Amino acid sequence: MVKNRGVVNLFGGLKNQPKLCIDSNIIHYKECRVLGSHGSTPRHHKMAMNLISAGHIDVKKYITKEFPLPDIEEALRYTESKKGLKTVIVPEG
Repeated sequence: MVKNRGVVNLFGGLKNQPKLCIDSNIIHYKECRVLGSHGSTPRHHKMAMNLISAGHIDVKKYITKEFPLPDIEEALRYTESKKGLKTVIVPEG
């Protein structure tokens, strides 16, 4: 399931699974891309945090809803409902 010119990113979860078969006509005619990604290193996390703290990336536009730590159960229910893009649990203090 991918829309025209969409991107499919295969991230983990494929180890010890049957081989994946892809219909090349879908890739061709829908002009979609199939990518793979792997984990990130602590260096990548540090780079991302530096970009965010310097204001180069506005993460607020990606956060759908924030919850305080005491409301973690509600936050998990909200996340499981798939209503938002990103749910953030904010520790107090």
